[in-house]
Amino acid sequence: MHATRTTVRIEAGRQGEARSGLADQVIPRVKAAPGFVAGYWFGETGDKGWSIVIWETKEQAEAMAAQVAPGSHPAPPVTVETSEVFEVVGTA
Repeated sequence: MHATRTTVRIEAGRQGEARSGLADQVIPRVKAAPGFVAGYWFGETGDKGWSIVIWETKEQAEAMAAQVAPGSHPAPPVTVETSEVFEVVGTA
C-alpha cells in the first residue's frame, strides 16, 4: 500500500466553504478513484489543512498526487501546497 499526504492552504475566513467543498466534491471524487482504500481529512490549523489517503498501489497513489499537484484548486477556496507519495510500512 501507498499513501498520499496533501497539504492545502485555505483562504482566510472561508473555512466553512472549504469544508463544504471537501464534503460535496473532493471526498466523493477521491472515494471513486481506482485503488482507494481509506482517507482522512483533518481540521484546519489557521489557513492550513491536510489529508492522508491510502491506495492499493504506488501507481494509484502517484496518479492521485499528479491530479492534486501544487498550485491546483481541488475546491475553491483551497489551493494545494504539497502532494507527496509514501510507502505504507506498518498499520495497527
